[in-house]
Amino acid sequence: MAQYQKHLPMNTTSVTAANSNNNISDAVQLKDNRTTPVAQLGKKHHDPEKKKYLAKGVGKKQNDISAAALAIKKASPVPISNKEAKRMAK
Repeated sequence: MAQYQKHLPMNTTSVTAANSNNNISDAVQLKDNRTTPVAQLGKKHHDPEKKKYLAKGVGKKQNDISAAALAIKKASPVPISNKEAKRMAK
């Protein structure tokens, strides 16, 4: 019956001392010593000028939309976001 022992509450001073040693940050340490917040790691858009071939799982339609969005973005006199250019391309 030793496995069913009643758990006793810990002393609060020992808990705070243990927690003070754990410094948890919201960022991930990358190999090249940059810290990037986890929430901001997003998808990479396919740029047909830089990379001729598609990554696995990227379809022809998505590639065509990305190419059209890139052309719209470059031709625009006012800087627009990737999302706006993609919406216009669709």
